[in-house]
Amino acid sequence: MNFFKVKTLEEATKVVKDNLPQKVLSGDFVSLEKALNQIAYEDVFSLEELPPFNRSTVDGYAVCAQEVYCASESVPSILKVVGSVRMGEMPTQKLMRGEAIEIATGAVVPEGANAVVMIEHTERMNESIAIYQSAKVRENMLLRGEDIQEGEKVLSKGEKITALKLGVLAGVGVSKIKVYSHPKVAVISTGDELVGIDEIAQNGKIRDINSTIIPLLCQNSELEVVSISRVKDDKVQLFSAVKNAVELADMVLISGGSSVGARDFTEAVLSELGEILVHGIALKPGKPTMIAKIKNSLVIGLAGHPLAAALTYKVLIENSIFSVLGCDRKSICFATTSSNFPSTPGRTVIQPVSLLENENEILAEPVFLKSAHLAQLSKADGYIVLPDNCEGINKGEKVKVFAL
Repeated sequence: MNFFKVKTLEEATKVVKDNLPQKVLSGDFVSLEKALNQIAYEDVFSLEELPPFNRSTVDGYAVCAQEVYCASESVPSILKVVGSVRMGEMPTQKLMRGEAIEIATGAVVPEGANAVVMIEHTERMNESIAIYQSAKVRENMLLRGEDIQEGEKVLSKGEKITALKLGVLAGVGVSKIKVYSHPKVAVISTGDELVGIDEIAQNGKIRDINSTIIPLLCQNSELEVVSISRVKDDKVQLFSAVKNAVELADMVLISGGSSVGARDFTEAVLSELGEILVHGIALKPGKPTMIAKIKNSLVIGLAGHPLAAALTYKVLIENSIFSVLGCDRKSICFATTSSNFPSTPGRTVIQPVSLLENENEILAEPVFLKSAHLAQLSKADGYIVLPDNCEGINKGEKVKVFAL
């Protein structure tokens, strides 16, 4: 029987990053409508100012602030109304001393005006207006270029594109942006004990959870799932499935069969089809993880237990992809440990936690579970990483919590 020659998580991550398919690093132009939640391939700079003119932020009257400095409820300032400006039109006259121009929210502030008085603080009197509150220079105005300057960076390379970011891009006239391509991934789930979701699980059988959870994790990592299959613990079946998968996909993920038992055939199949780069990571859970290269495809064998497969995917595959794309692995928060977190030096421990609010701090409470406890994992809010040189974390320490 062979035994693992384990690599550290850092070493295994470098192997994954060094062997990611070239398509992970390529990009395509897409319209804004198709860019939501994708990853920006390059920095984007504004070619114009926003707003492109001085605009009013309220309904009211454009005035010269110096003429209403002393306006109050008891002594209002009286100005002559000489026109109006609606949204979407240009003012036709310049504001002169002693005058006011009615203006709508979003409309262009006329030349000569340097403030806008809210309509609630005024009273219209035929062709004049009584103003009952003073106004400061630039009050209730957004100046030209105040939001975005020409040449200002509005989107950063590696940034996940949100709806608000798309709104900014639309506002400065960007209709297409370059985003990272979606590498194709094939998922293979192995095990004699597995049956489909709609099948009856009896006589030692269990439903195949990995065929659901792994593809969904892939989609969250900007991967395009092109194939999902399930095979028995049979070397011929697995060989055929992997051979077909590498023709279809840039990456292949295999769950189960990566250990060293008598019916674990993943190592033999990958050795015959390509080169095994890593077999075994000093990681809990996820020690049996395997990394191989077949032709131009990166193949990763994950543990069969859904918990181990899911957590290994997050810390190894997703983090490697996002790191290469320049995305920050953002934490949910910093939290205070509610109890001691045990660990074993020499291996990285991925510890799920639940988050609790306690007066003025957030507490991280460990969710202790076994490899098959996926339902318990779903109750966790995130996870912390205990590095391989850590002997544990004491109660009351601050830890960084990452999203599941």
